[in-house]
Amino acid sequence: MERAPSLAESLFGRRAEPEVWQDREVRFDLGPAELQCRRGEEVLDYLDCVEDTKGNNGEPGELTFTNLRLMWVCTRSRRTSISVGLDCITQITVKPAASRLRGNVSALYLLTRHGTQRFEFIFTALEAGGGGPELLAVAQVRPRPRPQGRAW
Repeated sequence: MERAPSLAESLFGRRAEPEVWQDREVRFDLGPAELQCRRGEEVLDYLDCVEDTKGNNGEPGELTFTNLRLMWVCTRSRRTSISVGLDCITQITVKPAASRLRGNVSALYLLTRHGTQRFEFIFTALEAGGGGPELLAVAQVRPRPRPQGRAW
C-alpha cells in the first residue's frame, strides 16, 4: 500500500522537515544524528575539555553552543551527551564549583525547565586558563528569550 503524500510534499515536491525540538527540549544520551546541527542551526561557540561537573564528574567533554541549544558530549563515550534547548534555560550564571579533575574552578551553571521537570547543569572548563572567561563569554552569547505568544 502506497503512502499518500503530505501537504508539504504536494505543494513543494519534497518531504517535510521533522519538527524542531532542539530549542524546546532537554534530552540525554543522544545518537549521532540528533547531535548534528539541523538546517538553520549555527554553531556560535565551541569549548573543548569541558566537564559536566554535576552529572559526569571526572569525564572530559565538548561543549557546543548553537543558536538553538547547548550540547555537551563526553569525549570518552560519545553516547553520553546532553542537549539543552535555549527556550528551556531559565537562569545562566558563572559561579565557583568543585571539579574532581581541577579542584575549585569557575563553572557555568544552567537552571532549566522542560515541562514539569527541572534540571541543573554545571559545566567546568578543564584546561588551564579556561573556566571563567570562556564560560562567561558563552553565557553572554545566549540570545534573549522570545516574547510569548509571538510567532517567528
